Amino acid sequence: MNFLKKLFGIDKREPTEGELLWEALEKNPNVEPILERFEASVREHGGEPAGIAALERVARIKGSWRAQLWLGQHAMYAKQPRRAVELFRACLVTVSRPVPLDVLADMSAALGSAGHYRELVELIGPAFDARVHTMHVGSNLMRAHTELRQFDAARAIFDQLYIVRRPQDEKQLKYWRDALANAEVSHGE
Repeated sequence: MNFLKKLFGIDKREPTEGELLWEALEKNPNVEPILERFEASVREHGGEPAGIAALERVARIKGSWRAQLWLGQHAMYAKQPRRAVELFRACLVTVSRPVPLDVLADMSAALGSAGHYRELVELIGPAFDARVHTMHVGSNLMRAHTELRQFDAARAIFDQLYIVRRPQDEKQLKYWRDALANAEVSHGE
């Protein structure tokens, strides 16, 4: 914990780990390892509800967005999609631009795996940048558009990814080229 003291310039009596983590979060509530440790520490002592309450407390800090992301994921797993979408929106309002890859990847995975394709398209689509979010997010967006039978929109995402065309994505690009062609034929597009 000494590195946190130096990193965030915290100089007082010997604080507890929880106090030290909280002070660090007050300075930057989006540092993933610090937020993760804070939430885990609270959860270890008070269970899952205490962990959620800790994230809610961090979410109230000005500039916080990672806590909203994690709370949104919890809400999706708890089958509370409206709450999740509300939290994901709050996250997207505050997070930097371009939106970090992990943020859109986590949101799109949570929404897509639960079958909330309209919400996925609505939230992720406007923030998607093929150069930043690559196939990680692009696949989720194409799947959502395909499930909604929005083949032109899925093809537009594919075209963006094809222009970027990273070597590690070749196999998935081929898969999506074929999948979109098949979907368009089977649905008469």
